[in-house]
Amino acid sequence: MPRVLLQALDIGFFVLHSAIVLLNVFGWMWRPLRKANLVMLLLTLASWTLMGVFYGVGYCVCTDWHFRVRQALGYHDLGGNYIGFFTWKLTGYLPPESLVRTGCAVIFSVSLIASLWVNLADFRKNRAAAVASTQPT
Repeated sequence: MPRVLLQALDIGFFVLHSAIVLLNVFGWMWRPLRKANLVMLLLTLASWTLMGVFYGVGYCVCTDWHFRVRQALGYHDLGGNYIGFFTWKLTGYLPPESLVRTGCAVIFSVSLIASLWVNLADFRKNRAAAVASTQPT
């Protein structure tokens, strides 16, 4: 594959994966993104667990593809996961793997619970409004 294409893919994965992380962590806070946030959180959970059965718990297909592109570019600065790599890329500090995995699990769990909570509240509110609009006045 031409180096320029690999470099474009590296940048594209960096932007895409960072956007996914931001959506996962903060998407539940903004009503228009709540459904997409919940779907992305469930897809992430499926990757980490279901695909993790075959590739190791915490497996992320996006990280795998991105790191393969970076390896093809000759980079060997990857660490074990995207968040550690992202932290290193932004700050020059590569945090311990255990800290990154624990932090990811905690933040992901809080985000998933928050997303389930607000999506359920939105569903109940919309259902109540629909029922109210069908009743005679």
